[in-house]
Amino acid sequence: MEYLGLCPAYTHYTAAFLVHTIQLVVIGLVIIRKYHLSWTAFGFRRPTRKDWLQLLPWALITNLISLLVLWLTFTFLWTVFVTGSVFALFYEKRGNNIR
Repeated sequence: MEYLGLCPAYTHYTAAFLVHTIQLVVIGLVIIRKYHLSWTAFGFRRPTRKDWLQLLPWALITNLISLLVLWLTFTFLWTVFVTGSVFALFYEKRGNNIR
């Protein structure tokens, strides 16, 4: 991705995201599916409809928070490493020396 003009930090962040995604897929497909693991295999009772309804709002909230953090991280990486620091750009426009 660095060949496309992206900075190394953005490339490393994207690579780390892909590695974690691959890990989750491997755990989900290979281990859980292969051994037919279920809730009871881990010592939990099977979730009821009420359990799923109680879990749904919390799942939505945590996913929204995760998306917000991911968006802020990408925004930070884009503004700092690709276009330069906002602080530095402000001082360059004013003609002040940052040192």
